[in-house]
Amino acid sequence: MSSALLEQYLLSDGQFLDPTALGPLAERRTGPTALRLRAIEAQYARRPDVDLSYDEIAQFSDQAAESNDDAAQVALDFGLSTLALMKGDMDDMSARARSALDLAEAGGMDRLLPKVINSLAVSATLQGDYKRAIDLYDGAITAAQKIGDDYRVANATANIGNIFSDLGDGEAALKYYDRALQLAENVKVDDPILTAGLLTNIGSIHTIEGRHEKALEIYERATPIVSKASRRDLDGLLHFFQAQSLEALGQTDDAIAMAERSIEESLTYRDPVEAATALNWLAARYLEQGDPEKAAETLQRGRDIVDPGGVGADGLRARNDNIFWTLEYARTVARVLSTLGRREEALTYAIVALDLSEDRFEAEKTKAAANADLLFDLKQRDDELTQARQSTQIAELSLSRSRTFLIAAILIVLLIGLVATVLWRLYRSQRELTRTRETYLAEMHHRIKNNLQVLVSLLSIEARSKRHGESGEVPTNAVNRARTMAMVHDRLYGLEPTTSIEAPAFIDDLLALLRGSIGRDDIELKADIGMMTLEGDTMTPLGLIICEAVTNAYKHAFPDQGGQIAVALKQHEGEISIEICDDGVGLPDPSEPPQGTGGIGVELMDDLATQLGGKLVRERIDGHTCIKVCEIKPTTPVGSATLFSF
Repeated sequence: MSSALLEQYLLSDGQFLDPTALGPLAERRTGPTALRLRAIEAQYARRPDVDLSYDEIAQFSDQAAESNDDAAQVALDFGLSTLALMKGDMDDMSARARSALDLAEAGGMDRLLPKVINSLAVSATLQGDYKRAIDLYDGAITAAQKIGDDYRVANATANIGNIFSDLGDGEAALKYYDRALQLAENVKVDDPILTAGLLTNIGSIHTIEGRHEKALEIYERATPIVSKASRRDLDGLLHFFQAQSLEALGQTDDAIAMAERSIEESLTYRDPVEAATALNWLAARYLEQGDPEKAAETLQRGRDIVDPGGVGADGLRARNDNIFWTLEYARTVARVLSTLGRREEALTYAIVALDLSEDRFEAEKTKAAANADLLFDLKQRDDELTQARQSTQIAELSLSRSRTFLIAAILIVLLIGLVATVLWRLYRSQRELTRTRETYLAEMHHRIKNNLQVLVSLLSIEARSKRHGESGEVPTNAVNRARTMAMVHDRLYGLEPTTSIEAPAFIDDLLALLRGSIGRDDIELKADIGMMTLEGDTMTPLGLIICEAVTNAYKHAFPDQGGQIAVALKQHEGEISIEICDDGVGLPDPSEPPQGTGGIGVELMDDLATQLGGKLVRERIDGHTCIKVCEIKPTTPVGSATLFSF
C-alpha cells in the first residue's frame, strides 16, 4: 500500500477498512507509510479492539509534525481528542480538536472537517458552553452537506439533540434524534454505532419523562444493535437508564443487577462520574429497602471514584469533565446523605449542585438552543425552496419543449401551489420560533422555581441542624422569605403564566403559610384585603413586608398571653397601603426594632417600602402596634388595562 494512496484515504474519511488490521500492517512498514497507517488507526482508538494508547498516538503526532505530514497529524490529533474525552480531560480534548481543525482548514481537507468540527463541538457541550457548541454543530452540518456526507450530518444533528436533552426539553431532543435516525438508517456503514447511540438517547428521554414501557421497548430494540457496535461506550449508559425504567415498573431486583452492570461498563469505557452517579442511585434503592449500612457503603464507593483524596463537595467545582454528570452526582449525593441523616454534609453538596445548575442554565445558553431549534426549521425551509427551484427548472424545460398553453397553465397552477406550500412553511417556521421562545422562557422560569425550592430546602436543613434559641431563628425567617418569593413566582409562572396576581388569594395563602410555620393557637391572624390585582414587581416586596411584620408580631408581641394580628390592604386613588397591627405588649419606642432582632427585619422592610415608592411608619395607636406602608405606587395602576400597538 503506497504512501500516496494512504494519504488519499486519510483525506477521504472513508469507512471501508478494518481498523484492527492496520496495527499489524504498520508494524511491517516504515517511514511515512507506517505513520499514515497509524494515523488511520488512531481515528478508531476508542474501540476496545484497537490496541493503541494515548501516549503512542501522541508520539506519532509529534513525528507527523516533524515531517510536515498535515493529513496524518489531523487524524492523529482527532484520535487524541477522542481518548481525552474518555479520560475526562476536556481541556486536552478541546486543544487537540482545535489543532486538527486548524490544520484541516489550512490544508483544504474538506472531508475531514465535519468530524473534527463535531469533536470540538462535543468538547464545548460537555463543558456547558452551549452557545459555542451550537455554532460548531451548525458548522459541522454545513461542512458535511457540502461534501454530501449524510452520516456526519446525522452525527451533528444528534448532538444538537443532546443539548436539548441536557436542558430538559425532551420533546425538542426527540425531534432532532428522529431526524438523525432517519439519516443514519439510510447510510450504509458496517458499524451501527450512531444508530445504537440514537436509540439509547431516545430511550433515555422516555425514561426521564416517565414513559417507562415505551423506554423499555426502545432499549430492547437498541440492545442487539449496541452489541454489534465497534465501541463499548454505550453499554453503561443504556443499562443505567434501563435500570431506572425497570425500577419504576417494580422490577427492583432486575434494576439493581442492571445498574451494577452499568457501573463497571461506565468505569471502563465512559465517564467515571457517570459510574459514581449510578452508585448513588443504587444507594438510594438500598435505603428504600431498609439497608442504610449497604447504602452508605455504596455511596462511599462512588465518592472513592470521584474524590479519592477526600476533598469533599468543593472539589467538584474544579473538575474539568462532563458538567451534566458532575451536577447529577452532586444532586444524588446530597439526597442520599440527607436521607442518611448527615444533613450538614448533604448541605455542602446541595449548594454545589445549585451553583453548577446556575452555571449550566444561563439564559444565553438557552437562547442558543432556541436558535438551534429555529435553525432546524429554517433548514427544512431551505430544502423546500431548493425543491421549488428544481421544480421550476423542470417546468421551464417542459414548457420550452411542448410550447402549449395548456401545459403552461397546468405548470403555473402547480407552481402557485408549490409557492403557497413554501409560504405556509414560512408561516409555520415563524410560529415555531414563537413557540420555541415561549418554551424556553417557561423552562427558565421552571428552573428558577426549582432553585427557589432548593434554597428553601437548604435553609430548612440548616434550621433543623441548629439548636432552638436565638441562633435557630434566623434560618426560619430566611425560609419564610424564600417561600414568599417562591409563592409569587409560582403565581406568575405556574400552569397558567401571567404578569399579575390577585392580592386576596395570595395574601390568604401567605398568612396560612406563616400560621403553619410559626403560628400559635392563642393568637388570631386575620386579614382585610381589598379586591385588587397587582403586578409581580409590586406583590413580591409587599409579600415580604407582610412576612417580616407578622413574624415579628408572632415572636415579640405576645410573650405571656395571646392576642390578635390584623393585616389590611387598601387602595385609594391609584395608590395602595398595607397595615399590619397587633394588640400585644407594644414597644417603648415603636421606631426602634424589637430586642433580639438586630434590626435586620425592620431594615429589610424599610428597603422594601422604598422599592415600592412608599414609606414605612411604625406607631402605637389605641393599644395596637402598627406597621404601615403608605403611598405605594403599583407597577401598573390598579384596575388599568395595557394597550398594545401593532
